[in-house]
Amino acid sequence: MGQRKNYQHASQHPKRKFPALSVAPECTPLVEAATAANLTTLLAALEAAGLVDAVVSPAAPLTVFAPTNDAFDAALKALGITLKDLVADSDLLKEILLYHVLGTTVRSGDIVDGATAETLLGKDSSCGVSALTFDTKDGVVVKGGQTSAKVVVPDVETCSAVVHVIDFVLVPCPAPAQPPMHPSPMPRKAEPKKKHKLVHIVWPFDG
Repeated sequence: MGQRKNYQHASQHPKRKFPALSVAPECTPLVEAATAANLTTLLAALEAAGLVDAVVSPAAPLTVFAPTNDAFDAALKALGITLKDLVADSDLLKEILLYHVLGTTVRSGDIVDGATAETLLGKDSSCGVSALTFDTKDGVVVKGGQTSAKVVVPDVETCSAVVHVIDFVLVPCPAPAQPPMHPSPMPRKAEPKKKHKLVHIVWPFDG
């Protein structure tokens, strides 16, 4: 008889251990997060300024201070303009939006009282103001050149930025002066009609 082969049951073999596969954590796109938070005015302003791609690119992690819709309403009222006016002024719109973005990731726990941070506005500021200052005595308050805002929702993680929702719009420079109103010309007063004096001419009679 031939030699019997000894077959072992598969369960008798030691199990091989495979290294755990690392799965990249999912992230929330910034636009999706802003939409969920009802930051629709901010999204409309970013789109009008052509800055959406700049804040959604994961190549350079950013920090975005995102005003609420109510914050925009209050700021526009204080500036004496409408959203339509702001969107129409592309230079002012970009200046204000870039003043809300830092070129690095800053979480609320990283912020210390009195610290300053340079924004993406940089040298494009019309008045030379491009940095923000932080006050942490009572929560996190962001101080801009002309206005301040309090962080109401910190550390919203997105694929391209850490977003801090704030309660007012940060304005770096004084509002541009409104063009002077040219007064309407005063209506000319009607000149009084000249009264012609009647002269009675007496012709002499020949004698």
